[in-house]
Amino acid sequence: MVNASGLTSSSTAPLFDPNYVAVVAFLAAFILFLLMREVFAWYWKTNEIIKLLKEIKENTSPNKVPNKNGDTNPVAQKELGEATKTS
Repeated sequence: MVNASGLTSSSTAPLFDPNYVAVVAFLAAFILFLLMREVFAWYWKTNEIIKLLKEIKENTSPNKVPNKNGDTNPVAQKELGEATKTS
């Protein structure tokens, strides 16, 4: 391109285009967020806590019907069912 003074001017390098820099910065921040989230979840055992809370919720659900022994624990019901099958 020829500018007003008659000299050719080179455009800015595509690596420093503001849109390119913004996209790269956003992607870097997003990747860093994902990595740090996993580190924090591991450190505070968040995933384990969520799993245990779901088990507690399943075991204390109000729609559970007690078996003949009055037990609503699914593990105990399974063991009881296996014990009655073998005898």
